[in-house]
Amino acid sequence: MKQEVLTDILDKIIDYRGKTPKKLGGDWSKSGYRALSALQVKTTGLQNLDECHYVNEDIYRKWMKEEVKRGDILMTSEAPAGQVFYWDSDEKIVLSQRLFCLRVNNKHNPIYVKYYLQSDTGQKAIFGNLSGSTVSGVSAKTLEYTTIFIRSLEEETKIANVLYSIDKKIDINNKIIKTSEKLMREIYDHWFVQFDFPDENGRPYKSFGGEMVYDEKLKREIPKGWKACNILDVADWVGGAQPPKSTFIYEPCNGYVRFIQNRDYADDNYKTWIPESKSNKICDRLDIMMDKYGDAGRIRFGLAGAYNVALAKIAIEKEKLREYIRGFLSSEAIYQYLYNACMASTRASLNEEILGNLNLAIPSEEILSKYQSMAEQNIQLILNLSDENKQLASLRDWLLPMLINGQVTIKE
Repeated sequence: MKQEVLTDILDKIIDYRGKTPKKLGGDWSKSGYRALSALQVKTTGLQNLDECHYVNEDIYRKWMKEEVKRGDILMTSEAPAGQVFYWDSDEKIVLSQRLFCLRVNNKHNPIYVKYYLQSDTGQKAIFGNLSGSTVSGVSAKTLEYTTIFIRSLEEETKIANVLYSIDKKIDINNKIIKTSEKLMREIYDHWFVQFDFPDENGRPYKSFGGEMVYDEKLKREIPKGWKACNILDVADWVGGAQPPKSTFIYEPCNGYVRFIQNRDYADDNYKTWIPESKSNKICDRLDIMMDKYGDAGRIRFGLAGAYNVALAKIAIEKEKLREYIRGFLSSEAIYQYLYNACMASTRASLNEEILGNLNLAIPSEEILSKYQSMAEQNIQLILNLSDENKQLASLRDWLLPMLINGQVTIKE
């Protein structure tokens, strides 16, 4: 293992950060080539892809004189700087705001270089040239002073294969999770919005002439035998509590319970625990949790413990109704209603009164049971894969510094 300057192991740095469609005589398009920026590129993976801009063929050719290729490394220059992502795709993309590309020469493994740059050692090497600040950002010039410990191509490839195989498994799990979530949304819509649940002969109910009746409460037709009710007839609103911060601890301990804050749904890095108390509001992983502020009306699940005032539990009186109610509250139409009602409130927060404006149709026992069974299996799969991903990420983060610094070697 020896130290080199990063630019000495690069074939090319592709940097088009100053370009925009208008400077090239055009504008963004509704389709075409995706323009990735620092908003999308994170070390943990691509994010916010629904916010991507696009350019047409003409602008792409003018912009990307040198194209991004499979095996390149994308690096953010600001907001935040130093995020690195290995481009394992043949898709042609545009390098947009605060993003450039590194191409490693054929003497070194680009995946190894990517992991080195994301390690603490690599990040210190990058930001040590910025006077300890990420504000000024990473530039191509910065890389001329960034050092990297290199190995033989064989050794680099062994390290890369171990770490990348973990990330690929995490990526596969995430894709299964997204597919499972999409499938359940589609089944809910098919069964309970279009009313094409399977009839006694296994055929779509409404499409095959299933009898519909008009309901005065809902002001629409519903399948015969279904009953309309208010959501508070079948569910309870249970708001959270906020203990004093002086009671918080940051490691698990006997007599303490995990304290769930709404940020924990997106970030598991800032865990807190509070003393066990009868006044605590407790949820388990299958409970239906709802954001009261911010993304008000958004349904969550998957955490267990005491929860804070920014969350409410929608407690279902009958277990067989839980997944149907979850699907109802998770639908885009209901979410938009709750969110807009919250924004119109003087307190800008959801409450039991707003929830109580919702009426819904309760399906037959047979349909409820079938849906509950499918949805429970789906949620358990998602929870299992999420747990596996946390374990895999922990393993990767444990291995990364030791492999990079030579504390651990890989046997044949």
